[in-house]
Amino acid sequence: HSPRYSPDGTRIALDIVRSEGRDVWVYSRDGSERTRATRTGDGHDPVWSSDGRSLYYLAGGDSAIAMFSSRLGSTQAPQRIAPGLGVAYTGQPIAGTGEY
Repeated sequence: HSPRYSPDGTRIALDIVRSEGRDVWVYSRDGSERTRATRTGDGHDPVWSSDGRSLYYLAGGDSAIAMFSSRLGSTQAPQRIAPGLGVAYTGQPIAGTGEY
């Protein structure tokens, strides 16, 4: 879900749902390498930093989601960037009903 190419085009970040939860993984474009970038069990919707060294992603549950930044290849813990973002549906209204 939500695949994103790295700024240099050599890697793809995406979130994958598995039995142990949903996390962000990074694959080399040719498929020869893969790295699990998050271990929260609910990491999703990755976005690359402009230099390609970090990923931003969402994690959380219920009605609040936090945004995190994780430095790839580092032992540094992910940093919470924006805590408690409210969840809102951003889809399209159902034609003719005024409902979402």
